[in-house]
Amino acid sequence: MQGLPSPACMSSLYKKPFLRLVVTLAWLIGALLGLDASKALALDPSQVLVVVNDSSPESLSLAGYYRKARNIPKKNFVHISCTSKDAIPRWAFEKDIVAPLKKALSSRKHLSKIRCLLLTYGVPLRIFPGKNKVKGKKKKKLDKRLQARFTTIASVDSELMTLMNYGSYPLRGWIPNPLYPGRRGAVLPYIDPEKILMVSRIDGPDLATSKRIIDDAIYAEKHGLRGKVCLDSRYKPKKRKQRNAYHIFDDWIRNCGKALVSRGMTVVLDERPELFSKGQCEDCALYCGWYSLRHYVDSCTWARGAIAYHVASGECVSLHKPSLQWCRMLLEKGACVTLGPVSEPYLEAFPPPNLFFTLLVDNGMSVAQAYLYSIPVLSWKMVLIGDPLYSPFRKRPLRIYRKKSFLK
Repeated sequence: MQGLPSPACMSSLYKKPFLRLVVTLAWLIGALLGLDASKALALDPSQVLVVVNDSSPESLSLAGYYRKARNIPKKNFVHISCTSKDAIPRWAFEKDIVAPLKKALSSRKHLSKIRCLLLTYGVPLRIFPGKNKVKGKKKKKLDKRLQARFTTIASVDSELMTLMNYGSYPLRGWIPNPLYPGRRGAVLPYIDPEKILMVSRIDGPDLATSKRIIDDAIYAEKHGLRGKVCLDSRYKPKKRKQRNAYHIFDDWIRNCGKALVSRGMTVVLDERPELFSKGQCEDCALYCGWYSLRHYVDSCTWARGAIAYHVASGECVSLHKPSLQWCRMLLEKGACVTLGPVSEPYLEAFPPPNLFFTLLVDNGMSVAQAYLYSIPVLSWKMVLIGDPLYSPFRKRPLRIYRKKSFLK
């Protein structure tokens, strides 16, 4: 399958027996339900730091719009000045993004309780290796840092989740997320789990779409996220002597459907190798499917506040250039939240849908919180697009309504 690794490329997580994975996930989802109240409740606006790129008029406009919509304190804004293009070289990322953010978080006492960074339209998406163009005394020091690490393509967003640990870990490949089920409590010599930040961005094909994301999130919180769950798997379930990562992920999609049905939601599951056909799914609130590489299929109409992601490679290389990449098209067509990679991430980098969506509907978490606890790796390729404060099931988690559906 183009863009996905062979089973031999998978980590040991996917080489373990499937039953052990299911048991581990089930146990740890239960552990997540027992998180202390400060982590289980939705984010507070005072805990969000908004990152504004002064080089982008759209970034400035969107930041002002978000401040009024979500009542973000004026002091919770950090202004940077960098390229507004989709890609930024590693040296410029460290100089123009990392340095001012770390300075702000370490020097402003009122920011000590920040738990989430919100990147706005105009902040670059991905980091690429590039020749150091810093001049003067800082050039030699930065050259030494960049040469000491194997710099690969990464997303700005994923790298910033480890902002307070940045510089202490190797840049080659990913870092296991110590908050992900199966790794909770694991000790990593270069990562302090307490310092990991949630990172989300409000972005899209244009400024109007970005503002609509904010409006839709607030609307869905007030009126409830109502609609169908549409899940697009690839294989019919059957017993196999040998299971690879594709079969396991496909089972996660089906298990997601079973979990959400038990919580009173209407689920449409397609187990054919083909995708949902055009226009097949109306009023879709939650969606996960695979695998149509950088070729969006217009199979769903989206409920207001819809959360949707498609598992394929390179679906978030750009949100602004015309293309059929899934992240861009999902937002253009009306989704409120999506996620995807800026280049080949490998299958195991995606949040398992049965974990991501269950954290949302059971715990009333915000999308940024559910993403934090369901993303397997950090310092890598993934991007979450949506209002980090958006908590579609905060007022009425569905685990309370398992025997009765409130959906039409």
